[in-house]
Amino acid sequence: MKRGGWFETEISEALKLCKMCYKDNFFYRRILDSGRVGIKVPADFFVIHDGHPCLIECKSTSIKSSFPMANVTPHQIDDLSEANRAGATSLILIKKNKYPAKCYCISIQGYNDICMNLRIQGRKSIRWDSLDSYPQAVPLGKIGTTWDLRPIFTPQNQDQRAP
Repeated sequence: MKRGGWFETEISEALKLCKMCYKDNFFYRRILDSGRVGIKVPADFFVIHDGHPCLIECKSTSIKSSFPMANVTPHQIDDLSEANRAGATSLILIKKNKYPAKCYCISIQGYNDICMNLRIQGRKSIRWDSLDSYPQAVPLGKIGTTWDLRPIFTPQNQDQRAP
């Protein structure tokens, strides 16, 4: 399994829970990488909740102190931004694998804002201890052994994610 595969499996399980909660108002599919050179997918998951399309890209790292901004590739930023301009919600889920494990949800606009500010400061990564101070980064809790994604699908957060 590729490096991020475990996190994508965790998110798939979390989306199954969302499907059970929201029933007919929730649809999701995993977008599989083709493995072919030159063919790139826009995100890891496609979700529709209450008629609203959403793309989710999953990123994880075992680096204890920070998340490298280079982990989100230029084509992913471009595709998520383009989908957002077209009316979809575009989210990046960032997971710290090292204890204590943490997971944050950040809209593509929020991610771009954070990265722009950090690049101005000459930074190449987002410190884990600073993510809590960014209003754009929503920390996610757990339900049992899986991440609780319901907060990103609540009405007040949907309003904040709208383009």
